[in-house]
Amino acid sequence: MWIDVSSHLIHEKYTSIPNQGEKEFLKVIERGYLTYYQREFEYADNDYIDQISLFKREDDNSLVRVSQGIFGLRKESLASYFNDCPDLVNKIVNEEIKTPIEIVRFYNSWRIKNH
Repeated sequence: MWIDVSSHLIHEKYTSIPNQGEKEFLKVIERGYLTYYQREFEYADNDYIDQISLFKREDDNSLVRVSQGIFGLRKESLASYFNDCPDLVNKIVNEEIKTPIEIVRFYNSWRIKNH
């Protein structure tokens, strides 16, 4: 997938537009209208391999980063990204849903029922 990463202070913006950025391999964890990907990377200073979880809607070029390492879900970013599904936002904010796989499954199920 073509991935373009742009940084603004401490925030990174991920987009996928053909022929923009770099072509990268993303591991598909769950596929649907909302697809859950993992992007692996290697730390330059210690050769440790880590991953970043990303969500992408099939009709959108933007990807959203799901979590912030040991700090868990990026609740504010996810609340904004899923503003079309208030039930999901409430579950994320109230920590009823705590994992990326729960989010993607809830959202895809909700989307099938409501669109």
